[in-house]
Formats: sequence, C-alpha cells, structure tokens
Amino acid sequence: EEGSAVLINLFVGSFIALFVYAFMYKINLNIKREFSLTRITVRAGIIASVFSTSLIYLANVSFDLVSNPSYVTAVSYTSAIWVLLIYKLVGKKDNARILPGLGIVVFTALLVILSGQI
Repeated sequence: EEGSAVLINLFVGSFIALFVYAFMYKINLNIKREFSLTRITVRAGIIASVFSTSLIYLANVSFDLVSNPSYVTAVSYTSAIWVLLIYKLVGKKDNARILPGLGIVVFTALLVILSGQI
C-alpha cells in the first residue's frame, strides 16, 4: 500500500540519519559536548520530533496525491512568506532585506512549477 511505503521511507531515512550523526559525533572530537538532558530539552526534542515526523509523512503523502509533484515543492518554498506573516502577527521586527528574499522565493517557485510542466 502507499501509506506503508511512506512510513517505511520515513523510518529508514530517520535511522540512517541517526547512524550517520552518531558516527560523525564519534569521529569529530571538536564537537562541544555541553548538552544536558533536562526536562526542557526532552520536551523540546519530543515536540520537534513530532513536527518533523508529521512534516516528512505529509510531504511524502502529498507527493503521491497531487497531479504534479512539483506543486508540493513550490508550496514548500512559500515557508518564508509564512514566517513573515507570523512575525507580523506577533509583532516581531525582522531586520532582513525582505523584498530580495521574496523575489528569490517567487522565482524559485515559478521555476519549479514551470519545470514540472515540461
């Protein structure tokens, strides 16, 4: 089934990443080892893993459900626009140059959509 293939892809990718990160951690002695396992870090890790797992799962499912898979990539490039909107809603000041960044986002999304049409 399609759903089981997505889950297998998700878990295999996660385990491969885990082993690669563990290997890199072991061979790189310059990594700062100031990580503390507190209640806050565990809670933050659980929340981040739930969102990350949901994102990967939904992205894989959406590639299968849409008529043109390039639409998924184009929509994912709009994340910068969502961050700008959230910043406006919460009143946070963004000191970055917004217009050039939005131009890159728009033209990248257009490139993805147009290349999917070819």
